[in-house]
Amino acid sequence: MTPGKWRFPQPSARDREPAAGPGGEPGRPAARRAPWTAVPPSALVVTGIFSVQFGAGLSISPIEIERLTTTNKAGVQEGKDRGMAPLGWRVVRHAVYVMPFFVNPMAAGKTGCDCLDIDLLKFLIPHAYRNTASAIRPFVEIRHAWYAEHKNPLGSCPDSLILDALAPRKMKGDPEEASQSIDEYKIPTELPELVRVRLASCDDLCAKTWD
Repeated sequence: MTPGKWRFPQPSARDREPAAGPGGEPGRPAARRAPWTAVPPSALVVTGIFSVQFGAGLSISPIEIERLTTTNKAGVQEGKDRGMAPLGWRVVRHAVYVMPFFVNPMAAGKTGCDCLDIDLLKFLIPHAYRNTASAIRPFVEIRHAWYAEHKNPLGSCPDSLILDALAPRKMKGDPEEASQSIDEYKIPTELPELVRVRLASCDDLCAKTWD
């Protein structure tokens, strides 16, 4: 995306005029034409959705899910003004998740995704859950958000080495049981030197200071 002034297309006066009915009388409003049909390509927003891919968030250890039936103030069935949501409230008591994300430089070159877009993404990631809390997800904290940059577009280090080196490991308790505290895990705070030298940079976005 290129910074600048945004201009939203507006329907023309012809689009707002009612269609004439029988005898020349005003009838129902005419169907509006799609306002973007006359918009030049330069006014459209290209997001580059294929430039960045987020993997599935996977828990390090098994999880324990708490289920609860709640009432639904708004009717869930036709003709009823209230209802029940059997086991509709489900939360994970405690877990540590890892979620990889990748920036595809080949796709970025085609979609127009540039360094400004990536910097915006890096700035927002640490706030993704903190500022979107809800009743079903009251507290999710991102402890670390690592961003590693390769030395060339083809990749100077296998992604698997980076992911394995930064993945938390459960060190206390039964590894086949759900965790109860973050203290049960060993969480890396830096990359091993053998991996670090193969990268151009590696930053923890949660600890990064932005100008």
